[in-house]
Amino acid sequence: MATFTILSGDFSGTSWRLEDEILSSGFYNTQLLPITEITEITEITKKEVIGKNLYVDFKLGDKYQFTAQMKEKDFKAIYEKFLKVGKNPKEKELPLTKKSTSNVIFSILGVLFLLSIFSSSSESFDATKDLTQNEKIKVCKNYIGSMFGVSPNIMRTGIIKNDDGFFAEIIYTRKVDNTQWKNMCHISGNNITWASLYDNQLGRWRFEDEVQLEVTSKTEESKTISGGNLFSLTL
Repeated sequence: MATFTILSGDFSGTSWRLEDEILSSGFYNTQLLPITEITEITEITKKEVIGKNLYVDFKLGDKYQFTAQMKEKDFKAIYEKFLKVGKNPKEKELPLTKKSTSNVIFSILGVLFLLSIFSSSSESFDATKDLTQNEKIKVCKNYIGSMFGVSPNIMRTGIIKNDDGFFAEIIYTRKVDNTQWKNMCHISGNNITWASLYDNQLGRWRFEDEVQLEVTSKTEESKTISGGNLFSLTL
């Protein structure tokens, strides 16, 4: 679809698109400029492309004129329409206007469709069951890493248990002082939390840091898991 922006003259500051033999602007209250109303189109860049844009003068009847900015391919599409149906002005006042309820309806349907996809994927998602063990380990590493500002790339796993959810011991060596740190990550359903490990003793579960795992996007090849505002991970 050819598009352009009017920079100066009549209708300045508005954006337009070519729809069949009409230039239109707006979404619900749509403004229309029939190609038949255009009496002259002149490219004023004189074949010199400025920033990959062309600058074009339009005249409509003997009352309206404006200068527009557009891409070369858009200029070609509009000019071809002008050669076919232009120079046949009939309207005294421009632009013509109409209310486009179809645009609004299609937009609402599109939003509802997307919401239904995300809603259904979130409702049916169970991290404990739907993620592989390797994916759950990656989620745990990103969760612990986000909690302590540590890269998941330096982490390794110790104990792995699948009993009353998923448990993974996450181990890393802190570079600033070369000390080793161990934490236990627990995924139950869609909830994830952690507890510290010191001398093989499990500390209290930090339920104040518990977040819910959600699928925020999904394709046939991948899915993105988010943990609240802490992290987002594409698997």
